[in-house]
Amino acid sequence: MQTLRLTKLDFRPSGRYWCDYVGKYDLSECENIEIDAHLGCVKFSALKSKGSIIALAGTGIKTDQAIEAGGGIKSDLGISAGAGIRAVKGIHSGGDIKSGGSIEANWAIFAGEGIEASKDVKAGTNIKAGTGISAGGNIEAGAGIMAGWRIKAGAGIKAGEGIGAGLAIECQGNLVVKSRVFAGLCLWRSPTEDEKRIVCSKFEGGMIAYGTLFEA
Repeated sequence: MQTLRLTKLDFRPSGRYWCDYVGKYDLSECENIEIDAHLGCVKFSALKSKGSIIALAGTGIKTDQAIEAGGGIKSDLGISAGAGIRAVKGIHSGGDIKSGGSIEANWAIFAGEGIEASKDVKAGTNIKAGTGISAGGNIEAGAGIMAGWRIKAGAGIKAGEGIGAGLAIECQGNLVVKSRVFAGLCLWRSPTEDEKRIVCSKFEGGMIAYGTLFEA
């Protein structure tokens, strides 16, 4: 598959934190998209590729609408979309991943910092965040879910393996886990009792290895 390389000539500075895309290419017709290194945060109206979307070292991605990739999505800095973020393969960010809709990947979702979605967060394998994971809807992973801070869902949480969180785990729906659940694993200090809470409507499967379960 051919790769379209976007450089600083394809962007125009528009604010303190990002540059707008002003290039001549119809990005929705591209196979792979590679964005040059050290451009800061680059902004698009929407971003769609038949293949992968990759932002090299020192470059982040921001869109007003959705981000969609027939392959994977990767950014050294953050990935932020006003609507959904979807990848047929995985989504990887050295910073945050934020979506005004859902975040979905058939492979893993990984963020060096936080993961935040107004709707669902779903991955075919693992979901991992250096800080917190927050979803207005469901959080679902085919394998494990791991967060350095809190995990919070407006609906249910489901993991094909285990769940580990540095702080509390909270969801409005059922918590369905195949293996073990750990809440309050923070290593920088002793967690409070609130930070060891595991709150859900109903706990199904697996076992509570660390933390205190509260079923509403």
